[in-house]
Formats: sequence, C-alpha cells, structure tokens
Amino acid sequence: MVKNWVIVKDNPRYHKQHGYQSVQQFPYIDINAEILLNAWQELSYKVVDVNAKNQVGVTKVQTTSANGIRQSTNNAFIRPVRRKRRNLTIKTESYVTKLFVDHTKRRIIAVEYALINNRTKLNTVFAKKEVILSAGSINSPKILMLSGIGPREELEKYGIRVISNLSVGKNLQDHVTTNGLVIALNFTSTNKNISMKEEDILSYQKTHREPLSAIGTTSVSVFLQTMFQRENGVPDIQVSSLAANHKDFLNNSAEFFDETVVSLSYYDAISTFAILLSPKSRGFIYC
Repeated sequence: MVKNWVIVKDNPRYHKQHGYQSVQQFPYIDINAEILLNAWQELSYKVVDVNAKNQVGVTKVQTTSANGIRQSTNNAFIRPVRRKRRNLTIKTESYVTKLFVDHTKRRIIAVEYALINNRTKLNTVFAKKEVILSAGSINSPKILMLSGIGPREELEKYGIRVISNLSVGKNLQDHVTTNGLVIALNFTSTNKNISMKEEDILSYQKTHREPLSAIGTTSVSVFLQTMFQRENGVPDIQVSSLAANHKDFLNNSAEFFDETVVSLSYYDAISTFAILLSPKSRGFIYC
C-alpha cells in the first residue's frame, strides 16, 4: 500500500493503495539532501520514481514507513491480527534447526526448532498443508542443508544423509560497494547541541515530522547507466550519500561501532559510495 499520494498520482500503474504495507517518502528533507538533489539535476539526471517505468536518474528514496514512523513487516501484517486470530501462533526467541522430509512423498512434513535460552531441547511442529521457508539468504540454505537438501559432496562431508542432491547455497550474489569521496560540511552541518536535540525529539513525538523523521542525505540516491551496461534504460551503478561525521573517519575502526550511536539526522560530513547493482561474481554458502 502506498500512502503517499504524490507517488500514486505520478505512477498509478506501478503503485496501488489500500494494502497492509505502507510505502512513503520521508516527510522531511534537509538542506543538504536538497543540494544533492539539485546537483544531480544540474548533471542532467532527472528526478524519477525508480520503482516505476524509468530507473535511471536521481530519486527521493521510498521507505516502508507510515506517517514518519518506520513500519516493519511485523507492524504491517502481524501485530494487527496477532491477538485476534486463534489459528496464528508466533514463537519468538527461537530458531529452526531442521526440516523433516517424508521420503515417500518427498515433501516437508514437520519443522524442528529450539529456544534460544534452551538450545538442548528440540521441539517439533507438524504441518497439515505446507511449510514456507523464509529465513534469509544465509539461514535458508543452512536449514535446507542440515535437513539433507543440498550438494551431495558437502552433506556427506559432515555425515548428513542426502535426501535431495541440489545446488543449495550456490549462486550467492551481493552488491559490491566501496567508500568514495568524503565531503566535510561547514555552513550546512546539521549537528546540534543536546538541548536542541531534545527539542527535536519533543517535536517529532508530536508531529512525526522534522529532522528525526528522515535520514539526512541518505534519503537521496541516484541510479546511473555506465558504458558497461548494454541494455538501455537499466542502471548498473547506484550512488548513495551517507550522512556521517568527519571524526568517524579518523577514529580507530575497531572502536567505531561501539562508540557511534547517532541519528543520521545530525552530521557534518557526507560519505559518497558507489554500489555495483548487477555483479558478475558469484559466491556460495555451505553449512
């Protein structure tokens, strides 16, 4: 569901309304994001909706949010019905360890799982109709291989009975990226003192607008087509501009993530980085 009327009005063929998951643009855009948007336009890149017909150009990113608040899939689909549906049971703080296969029918009939605080006790849930495996690009192949579904040579190496010899875990793709230019800001730094940040927090709680409803320059992204992309109109490079603080690039990198917990709304530098959208390299994941 798209709640931002501008998105729907401009591209009604590609965006619909009245669904559960909300998609919006940030309700606030700061001065540096505006400057970036204008700069890319000066370089002849049009403002486009990259989730519509044309993907090459500069865009204000669209997010799964509602009225300035992040909306996860849990908030969109599960929380509204969790206590209303008697046929819905959710096990938190648990993880799947294995799938059970009916060798005759060659179908999944049960799921084995353990609780995080009691890993030695294994629990089993039987399926009446089907099992949907959606554990991410790392855990999905791991669960399949632990269940005997995967490359024979890998499963036999660990003493796992082979149920189906498939190339599970192969063809892994990821977006290769590297940090580029770091731009230090002087006149347009958005850093604030504690009292000003407290005012922003109070304002955000009341209106769900202002700086804390957005992510600084990260809300603007550009998709480029280079000479290496032969299919017309298809971008092969994305350039993002991460809101940052210049001192972050001077700190001990081992301590960086332990020390830095700052909203992207407050920054005095912009870190640009290029992302390869369709890499030719392929990897693999084995259990």
